Amino acid sequence: MAKHRPHKLHTPIFARKFDGSSSTLKITSAPITDYPATLACFAKFDTLGAQRDLVGIFDISETDTRVRIGPTALSIINAQIDNAGTTLNAAGGGSATAIATNRVHHIAGVYRTSADIEAYKDGRSEGTGTSPTTTWPGGLDTLAIGYQADSSPTNYMDGQIWWVGYWNVALSAGEIRALAQGRPPYTIRPENLVSFPDLQTLWDPILGAKWTQTNTTPALAPIGHADQVMHFPSVFAPSTQLIYRGVAPGGSVAEIPIGGSPTGSAGTRTGPVVESLVSIPNPVGDQLWMIVNRTIDGGTNRHIEFMEDRFEPIEGTLKNANDAFYVDSGVTIDTNISTDIVTGLDHLEQETVSILVDGKVHADKLVSGGQVTLDYTGNKIHAGLSYESNIVTMPLVPKDLALNTNGRILSAASSFFSFDNTLGGRVGKFGETLDDIELRKGDDLMDTQVSLFSGLHHQNLVTSGDRRFQIHINQDQPLPMMVLSFAADLDIGEG
Repeated sequence: MAKHRPHKLHTPIFARKFDGSSSTLKITSAPITDYPATLACFAKFDTLGAQRDLVGIFDISETDTRVRIGPTALSIINAQIDNAGTTLNAAGGGSATAIATNRVHHIAGVYRTSADIEAYKDGRSEGTGTSPTTTWPGGLDTLAIGYQADSSPTNYMDGQIWWVGYWNVALSAGEIRALAQGRPPYTIRPENLVSFPDLQTLWDPILGAKWTQTNTTPALAPIGHADQVMHFPSVFAPSTQLIYRGVAPGGSVAEIPIGGSPTGSAGTRTGPVVESLVSIPNPVGDQLWMIVNRTIDGGTNRHIEFMEDRFEPIEGTLKNANDAFYVDSGVTIDTNISTDIVTGLDHLEQETVSILVDGKVHADKLVSGGQVTLDYTGNKIHAGLSYESNIVTMPLVPKDLALNTNGRILSAASSFFSFDNTLGGRVGKFGETLDDIELRKGDDLMDTQVSLFSGLHHQNLVTSGDRRFQIHINQDQPLPMMVLSFAADLDIGEG
């Protein structure tokens, strides 16, 4: 059996459930005034058969001035821009590409120029629009979710919407695909993200205001804890591509794309697909088992894998990473006799695996003949596919909210973390070279493992200044990391 151990998440993911007749969300704002632009969201439809507006920009006092994405009455995804009756559409190719009820879809519209817009469903292009040439409408004053927010409101959404994003840039096809695979909107072109509402609180941290309802507020709809349903990198999650497949109401197949793209491989590895999964009780709690379809070194392989139990060091002992299992589709060797041979890796033949030996990170090795030979011996060894985990903060603001930093250059020379049972990791300004998080103490011997760190940690930073200053935290080693809190000393320069 191969074990699959992504980092656990604890933050629930929330949607808003719209009733198809009166529940709506809007905010008075016009953060996009011209091409290019991108609108995107996740959606799950309870009913179809009528036009449903998911995300849009509207002139609240007009009926034919809008930028919108959503399905038509034929359940075909359409990206549209309408300027006083001159309408440019980019729609899907017919019933073969229609969306379905009770199934999660990612929907996006990219508006490049007045003669080039494109609609996307589940990360794939559904159609383009090039004629008639349509200039960006003037008078747009309202962002809306779940309906057509103009002088004659209509096209009400019946179902759930979450992870709404507006960008003042045309995202690439690869970036749309990453969103559809579960990358949070704030990790894609964050410098161009102009609205990203928190649908639990309805607060928009970018616009600095709260979204409101027109008639009734759509109900809050938790779509599951991230460690139970989806793996989103809002804390730390695997970057391997997973699609959980399960039978949705009505018997259709529900697909939930999660994660990012595969990392480090000597062979040809594409993102795995989870074809079946079941929760099985065990003495310490339910355990998730799955059948995973992986393409490894050009061949299709199906593995039976289970989600490793959450890593908890034994209390009352020297806390180390011996039992930390942070690889994908991996194996564990636990023996009283030291060994430098790791066997049982036939399922990863010709793949480069990440290795942890007695709590210490070992150099990556290429699997040959179903095994790898280590550079030194060990007793407890974990080996499997590597993945990266990332946190990118929202643009940082000073604690004193009365201090206006608009247009001023921000930088940070130091940061402060509260860690729990953590080793490894890197930190720095988003978009720049990251520095190692220095958890090794001066009296730690270089040839011995380092104890897990819990508590407050101060980290010096070397960064350039920026008007939108964000911190990037990365873990690319097979080691545990839990960030409980983070703060930084900001230097505020002139505008």
